[in-house]
Amino acid sequence: MTNAVIDISSTGVSLLIQSDDGDYSYTRREGFPSLRYTAEGRLNAEGITKICEKVMLLQHICQHMPDCIVDNLYVLATASLRYITNSEDVIEVVKKYTGAEVNIVDATMEGKCSLASNERYRGMGDPVIIDIGGSSIEMGSYSSNEICCLDFGALSLKERFVTGAYPNEEEYKKIKKYIKGALLDFDVTELCDDSETRMAVFSGTLSSSIYKLYCKVFNEPLDEDRIADPDKLSKLAKKVLTSDQRSQLLIETASGNVEYLGVALVIISRMVKELDFRKVCFSESGVKEGFLKLLESGEIEAIPSGFEPAPSSEAKIETLEELTKAIKKRAKKAPHKVVEAKKPAAPAAGKKKSKDKAARADSAADRAPADAGQAPAEKGQPSSEADPRDGAAE
Repeated sequence: MTNAVIDISSTGVSLLIQSDDGDYSYTRREGFPSLRYTAEGRLNAEGITKICEKVMLLQHICQHMPDCIVDNLYVLATASLRYITNSEDVIEVVKKYTGAEVNIVDATMEGKCSLASNERYRGMGDPVIIDIGGSSIEMGSYSSNEICCLDFGALSLKERFVTGAYPNEEEYKKIKKYIKGALLDFDVTELCDDSETRMAVFSGTLSSSIYKLYCKVFNEPLDEDRIADPDKLSKLAKKVLTSDQRSQLLIETASGNVEYLGVALVIISRMVKELDFRKVCFSESGVKEGFLKLLESGEIEAIPSGFEPAPSSEAKIETLEELTKAIKKRAKKAPHKVVEAKKPAAPAAGKKKSKDKAARADSAADRAPADAGQAPAEKGQPSSEADPRDGAAE
């Protein structure tokens, strides 16, 4: 059986097609800087149109792969829809025009997915798995079973501090200072206790691109475990951000993430220094891979998605301009309830300051409407089913 996941993140809309026997895998990524289309906490009509366009493209790929048949498709949204106030509207419109059932993944579940996708690193010590996203950072540990969330990422810091394509020297200093302050009260020993073998595994698309950049700059071969020297990461950040050839370096190693990669590199180099990681690896596996693993094991449940919109009595929309007009028109109407929200579990009592930081990070998601979306339910917990009438023509 072959499954596919479309992930609507704050930096892109990406596709993973994977057979459950591991014999087949395909990936595709479409850039989508969601914060550029967000004002006063709401994703605008152009941003919703962009999501629909990219989801439809990836659905089409799923249906027309020359060498495989996709049996099941799941559509996820992480921080891109967690941190906006009109996520319910977006979910409804995406469903109407693409047929996609969007599952909102909360920060805790996102961290669990990253842990599930990087199990192979457990044999190398007691790693902390860190997912550097566009608007949030999730950190998880196998030994402590803790998930912590920081409410900033590569895209949000770029939007906040950087005026050009890359951080200049003054902006670089401001970003470093911000990260140091954000980590000041964070106690990484709650995630891993042994300071002598403290290990970080950075996962996901941005992290994978940074490892390729690391190997190119320091002329090192691509290692199977993707290990990097922690002491070289600060040098890498300085070299890339001050080099006259930085654009060429970034394009050659990460053409789809060029504008965020510089900030992501600053984040990673500062986290390694401030949290005193002694060993660092960069993993290609992230949320999508972990999501499929947890689905297969039965630990989570999610609503499967359609490959195309259901038939409608409304006039067929032929162009993106028509889609944008239709979305603006629908935005003026009262939205339907799409999926009941599942709030993240509250942190256990008696935890240290890092749990307070995680709670503050999740508070941004809690400010969204109570019916903004649903995180995949853990095994044993009831999950709300979408009303088949949701998204129908009004």
